[in-house]
Amino acid sequence: MDMFSFWAKSQPGAGGSLQLHALPCHLLDVAAVADVLLERFPRRLERLAALLDADPQALRGLIVRLAALHDLGKFHPDFQSKLPDRCPEELRRFTGTGEAPLHHTVLGFGIARDLELGSFFKAQLPGVRASGISQLLTAVMSHHGRPMDIPSSATLWKRSVETIAPPINDFIDRAFALIPCAGPVLLGKPSASQLAAFSWALAGLVVLADWIGSNEECFAYRETVGDLSDYWRHARAQAVEAVERAGILPASAREAFDPSDLLPKGSGRAELSPLQTAAAAIPISAGPNLFIIEDMTGAGKTEAALILAERLLAADAASGIYFALPTMATSNAMYGRLAGVYRKLFADGAAPSLVLAHGRRNLDDRFTGSIFDPGESKPARFPAHDDANETAQHACASWIADDRRKAFFAHVGVGTVDQALLAVLPRKYQALRLWALADRVLIVDEAHSYDAYVSRELESVIEFHTALGGSTIILSATLAESKRNDLIAAWRSGAGISGGRVSSAAYPLITAVRRGAVDETPVGAREELCRSVPVRRIATFDEAVAHVAAFARDGAPVAWIRNAVDDAIEACEALEKAGLEPLLLHARFAMGDRIDREAKIQTLLGRGSTPEQRRGFVLVGTQILEQSLDYDVDAMVSDLAPVDLIIQRAGRLWRHPGREGRLAPRELLIFSPDPDGAVDADWYRGMSQRAPAVYRHHGAIWRSAKALFDAGEIRAPEGLRHLIAKVYGPDPLDYPAALDAASMKAEANAISGKCVADINLLSLKDGYGRDNAGWSADVDVSTRLEDGPSVTFRLARLVGGAVVPYRKLEGEGAEALRRTWALSEVRVQERLAKGVPKPEGELARAIDAAKKDWGRWEREIPLLLLARGGDGEPWRGSVEREKGAATAVYDDRLGLRFEA
Repeated sequence: MDMFSFWAKSQPGAGGSLQLHALPCHLLDVAAVADVLLERFPRRLERLAALLDADPQALRGLIVRLAALHDLGKFHPDFQSKLPDRCPEELRRFTGTGEAPLHHTVLGFGIARDLELGSFFKAQLPGVRASGISQLLTAVMSHHGRPMDIPSSATLWKRSVETIAPPINDFIDRAFALIPCAGPVLLGKPSASQLAAFSWALAGLVVLADWIGSNEECFAYRETVGDLSDYWRHARAQAVEAVERAGILPASAREAFDPSDLLPKGSGRAELSPLQTAAAAIPISAGPNLFIIEDMTGAGKTEAALILAERLLAADAASGIYFALPTMATSNAMYGRLAGVYRKLFADGAAPSLVLAHGRRNLDDRFTGSIFDPGESKPARFPAHDDANETAQHACASWIADDRRKAFFAHVGVGTVDQALLAVLPRKYQALRLWALADRVLIVDEAHSYDAYVSRELESVIEFHTALGGSTIILSATLAESKRNDLIAAWRSGAGISGGRVSSAAYPLITAVRRGAVDETPVGAREELCRSVPVRRIATFDEAVAHVAAFARDGAPVAWIRNAVDDAIEACEALEKAGLEPLLLHARFAMGDRIDREAKIQTLLGRGSTPEQRRGFVLVGTQILEQSLDYDVDAMVSDLAPVDLIIQRAGRLWRHPGREGRLAPRELLIFSPDPDGAVDADWYRGMSQRAPAVYRHHGAIWRSAKALFDAGEIRAPEGLRHLIAKVYGPDPLDYPAALDAASMKAEANAISGKCVADINLLSLKDGYGRDNAGWSADVDVSTRLEDGPSVTFRLARLVGGAVVPYRKLEGEGAEALRRTWALSEVRVQERLAKGVPKPEGELARAIDAAKKDWGRWEREIPLLLLARGGDGEPWRGSVEREKGAATAVYDDRLGLRFEA
């Protein structure tokens, strides 16, 4: 029985035959891809060598040898018996039913243990304990996305392994002879923490090599080969082609870079802002960097981050960028902004890719229209750079675009922060995300907006990212000093260094952290943003309605930002009764209606909007309006919220400089209870019955009101840090004792959120596979600690006896129908609706017919069937709650609401 008696992959062949790919061939395919990846990404190899204090080329040979063992478990009889007719006779006595009781990853662990394969690497890794070598083998063999344990009940290892030992040893001897790894790899003795960090990188690299090495177009099936060395040369040549086809090779950075090229067109800005000028000059280091940029809304933080990122690209410190944003809406907006400028970061003639990465990216026509076949040598959507043809510039290789886990392999990625957070949670293929992200400049926007759970996850991402050599840029308009220090501490933990706290009160500010230095650089403010926005309290709901109506009748575009969806609906209805036609935006619109509304806001209130479009426009919405969209209004009313969010909301008031003929005074009206009046436990609830459940630290809310109304203004830039410190600083304002109960509960929830995150998060120092307890399927560990479970519904209508999507079908075919169903989705908290009544008879059959082409997980989505009495009437349907049924009401005016 020789090594070519063992198969690795199978597929149907011509005439009902079965094609097999020999196991030694597949092992060498993947090893060859790993070798090409390290060859084509020399900086990654150098980083890994620096991480272990190793010789780069010797380490390359070691990694390639390890990759050649990734599917060793497929030598086991339990795997070979999956094809009983092809299972060697000598192995059949070890098999039972022909079904493998253990995954071949686990079988590989058993083989490595019983054959003591760690001994093959002792000469190259002197001083490394057997447990350290075992961890590297675990990382390599866990290429199916997560580590696995050998069950204690596993039996018959010795007898079966003794039988397959000769062909395994023959393969290892012959393969290792083809893969040079001369002399000791290590120049020193790595610590346990160094080996642990290296194991995370190794796991991700081998997953990538296995995915690319399984490309059947490049690696045709072979049942046997005459000479293994000839096949190795063939595999190396095919690996070069496969890596090129994947679209992941670096694109050269632009040598003669002009930062002003990144300024948004139509902005009227020809010169860099002080922040952008500082970003072009601040020192960067060859190792991992951390930059924290704090400046006002509209100061050009995005462009400043891109300037820093380009400098890191030019210094060969990264191959690309990933922009992490808080929501899908902010991601979509950033994708649109970058589509016209991202190629300016790269050399003429380069073909960089741009990818959108979030759960609903396929609903964005700009992204789906940008995907090209990687088999094309230079796709039509990759023309040479041409300012007159910006809309054709963004493109993404289909290999990258077909899976969000590959998003970080694009040269420029834009998506939610959740995609990055998945790299540090026990989720399948997290190591692949981690490996790809490590070669990207990670830019995190709106860093102040995350709760305690997500903030702790973000700190973990920074720690891992830094350990693997990646640089991070954090953007925020309003960052508390404690949070800034938490981010720096996470970076230092990843870098393996210690240091003191930072405490500069300057604003705007760039904090630059690198090995051996922390620089806090005050930055001048953009002149047109230096302003005072007076704040004035509105005591009642009716007063707020009257102010909004008066502004609109004077022709001013006006926004009212509310803290809860039902509060926003209530405001919209009150304004309609006052004779206005407000546009409402919140999270309980069907996805398609929400996209339409966001596009309308950008058109009528965006940077290019005209006075005629803006005149008297009334916008009502929730927190979506404080961070997701680049719009500008002349007047604004806001519900009382935490001070940092109020500052964000005020940033949309008179946002776009250069507009003439403003039709309202620059003043922020805040609908708020009186912080100087009588304060009881229901103080915040006096403004809204719903807001207290959104912002639960009522002491911080009171501090926000007190700080804002005592100041009487939001003075930018010099007053912003002071306002934040009054609420979140080391010596905040004392709040009334009546608010203790709610505030202490909120603080306990924040502590609990951090604790839950610590339980869920992977540990850098443990290394890959050291603690498998938390590993689970993709659906179990969430990136967000939601305030109660939520449910996604698909809205539907009954037309001629058939169940069809609520949204009207655009286009033809299965793909258009799939897209329309996705555009008809809406997500609500389970306390509002947990499902729909069980359908019966003809209706049940019609719903089954509508779902027949849905995916396995999609079929679990409840289908909310809507009907209406006549034109102009809202749609109605039935939902189930924990206690009884309710009526769901939907229209594209107010969105989804419920009647008991």
